[in-house]
Amino acid sequence: VFYGRPTTAIILYNQPFHCDVNGECCHGKNENTINDPHLNVAPYLSDECKTYIESLLLMGVTVDMVYDKYIEDPSNVGISSRRDEYMTRKDVVNAWKRVRYRRSQKHSDDAMSVNLWHVEERDIFFYYQRPNGTTVPFIMGLQTPWMCERMVQHSHNSIISMDSMFATNKYGYQLYTLLVFYEQEVGVPIAWAISSRNKIKDIYGWLAEAKNEENALVLIGRSMRSLRMMRQLKSKPS
Repeated sequence: VFYGRPTTAIILYNQPFHCDVNGECCHGKNENTINDPHLNVAPYLSDECKTYIESLLLMGVTVDMVYDKYIEDPSNVGISSRRDEYMTRKDVVNAWKRVRYRRSQKHSDDAMSVNLWHVEERDIFFYYQRPNGTTVPFIMGLQTPWMCERMVQHSHNSIISMDSMFATNKYGYQLYTLLVFYEQEVGVPIAWAISSRNKIKDIYGWLAEAKNEENALVLIGRSMRSLRMMRQLKSKPS
């Protein structure tokens, strides 16, 4: 069931004398007017205001320029609710996030969206495996040209570290991050991998693809399984 956001809201207080018998906001027993206009506004920006902001962002206007333009002349928006009068920079940033999300979403179905992404931008995928039932897991490995340059530049002593997190997204997939370190011990991500199954043979498969041919890939892990996988990967010729 889809529940839309409300367009209006009423604020109720547990303390007496904050709302009168008609539900109007007030601050005293004998006060019938609202001194603070922020207290009686719609909780969200109007659709007209959101459309205005997002149209500018789609044209390439920056967040700061959109906000400054609104502050200079709010009448351009055609204010339809009192909440629009108090638009903040954070509102513009939230609109920018929505625009960016819609741009990256290729399809309403997540699996189809990833497939289309892989077709359009193969250069940033160093590994991609489509799932097939319960036998073949979903695996996606990402590495931009900038990440590849950092891997070659900062893999000191042929060492690359790996960190992993489990169930950090709604699908509960494993997220792996490959890291190299500057001399100041600052970690820089040089590849990401997402997998629906956490098995050595699956990890070994995409790690072999991410391996730099000029340097041996070494994992820094705490478990014996990571150590076994490290020995297997080092023994494989480039």
